[in-house]
Amino acid sequence: MVKTVFLDTCVFFDSIEDYACNTIIKHAFNLDFKIVTSITVIGEAIDQMREHDERDYYISSFISLLDDWGVYTYYPDPVIAEICYRLSTLDIDYRVEKTDRVHMGYAIANGCDYFITSDSNLQKYRIPRELESVHFFKPVTINLDDFKTILK
Repeated sequence: MVKTVFLDTCVFFDSIEDYACNTIIKHAFNLDFKIVTSITVIGEAIDQMREHDERDYYISSFISLLDDWGVYTYYPDPVIAEICYRLSTLDIDYRVEKTDRVHMGYAIANGCDYFITSDSNLQKYRIPRELESVHFFKPVTINLDDFKTILK
């Protein structure tokens, strides 16, 4: 069974800045993990890269990573919209940014196995019980180093 790995915005920055991070995701891709992200992550990443002094380098590197890792992009649909709405209105943990709750919503709606992020608040985040009661679950949410251990 193919495992799905959702990448948060920070993973792309980490992978552009540190080749070792890049190789972790490339290794997962070579092991037939399905590498995914959302249009919201792509938008956030490009928006943040536009502000960087080396914007052209970051944006072109980002596009190369999407291609090299065969990243599949999720787009909005009614299930994603409903889950994101509930993550934004039920049991809100304000330590987790609104955009990160939306990114998580995409991963939950699509049944991703892993959510890779360096955001420790998002790693600790508990989704509302109402979602779990209708069989939507938070993916295993870990950083790149912990994911590397899983790949071994």
